[in-house]
Amino acid sequence: MKNLSVCLLLAGLGTACFPNAAVATPPVTQWTVLNFHPQGADASYGIGGGPGSFVGSIARTSVGVLHAAIWNESTGGWIDLNPGLPEDRSEAVAVRANQQVGFATVGGVRRASLWNGSAAAWIDMHPVEGLSSAALAIDGNQQAGYVELPTQSPSSNYRASLWNGSSNWIDLSPAESESSCVYTMYSGRQGGYAFIGNEYHACLWSGTSSSWVDLKPTFTPYSIVYNMDSRQQVGVIGAGMYEHASVWSGSAQSVVDLNPPGVDGSRAQGVLNQTQVGLVYIDDATRASLWRGSAESWIDLHAFLPSAFTSSSAESIWSDGRAIYVLGYGFNSSTRRDEAVLWIGTAACPCDLNNDGRVDDNDFSTFVDAYNTLDCASPLMPTGCPADFTGDQAVDDSDFAIFVAGYDAMLCP
Repeated sequence: MKNLSVCLLLAGLGTACFPNAAVATPPVTQWTVLNFHPQGADASYGIGGGPGSFVGSIARTSVGVLHAAIWNESTGGWIDLNPGLPEDRSEAVAVRANQQVGFATVGGVRRASLWNGSAAAWIDMHPVEGLSSAALAIDGNQQAGYVELPTQSPSSNYRASLWNGSSNWIDLSPAESESSCVYTMYSGRQGGYAFIGNEYHACLWSGTSSSWVDLKPTFTPYSIVYNMDSRQQVGVIGAGMYEHASVWSGSAQSVVDLNPPGVDGSRAQGVLNQTQVGLVYIDDATRASLWRGSAESWIDLHAFLPSAFTSSSAESIWSDGRAIYVLGYGFNSSTRRDEAVLWIGTAACPCDLNNDGRVDDNDFSTFVDAYNTLDCASPLMPTGCPADFTGDQAVDDSDFAIFVAGYDAMLCP
């Protein structure tokens, strides 16, 4: 299993993932898996994604070094984003629209990086006073991550950082912290950790160092936020010898332990509309996982991989309203390499809104209520907006046409 950055190595945990927009997460009754490993590569990792494309890193056979990469979800084609020499390392960890963020090692220095779809469009955001830096999240016109500063104390030189597309940066570290890092951001808020009093405190910011909110529950020795959306934050809390996947709703008191019974530990790395993804530890291996807000809701995504895969990790999640997409990677024992994979979860019968195997008058009544509500963002709309079959955040005539076809067929396949 690889580490994404020095910032992650300091925490000893976690990854940086794409914070998703509020798109419906439909019910899932079947999973398929696509392998996006490029031919001729030593390894590949899918890390951050969104509709149409996703990012990560690929080890080129000719040099054996990881290069930042972006994939086209439809074609499987990929673009090498590495801006330096072939032997220089780079990684992309998050994507939003047509921009990607991560880091590139150029001139022997790890540099926070912003791309616009190609190596030639690379923007170096590394500040001149920094020893190293990495951008781990992107939202709108802002990027976030860490800057390593040259200080005498090795525990206090990593600073949670915010950029606006250039090397000018804002230090988000709380005054009382010894080190800090941002892993995720959404709608003007940032999430990550602050190291205070020899403990990792999961925290949120709103663009300034003084705005930080401590999410660490009193009962745990450490906690870290790795991802967030408009409602929830996900990450880990410490539990004895292990980390436990956890989800918050904006306060330390709201934390929910997602660790399933019988597993050694777990980690939550992505979230979308009350659906969380990550991994669990079982018998010295990791298994990609999905939750719906509780430990009991755990789904073992690893079970849907070919049998040759011996470990896996789910890194990010998004939806188009019709399917759930979970990006990650796994170790293929047949090829003896890590390979980027995409899980796609669909409902075999999406118009069966009450999941009874039929599309009948009961479903019609539910659909009419959603149709009259119209806007998926309305508090009157059921969670996940399941009647939005087209994924356009509204239950309208286009969804009605799909429902009518399902209603005419009546029985689910």
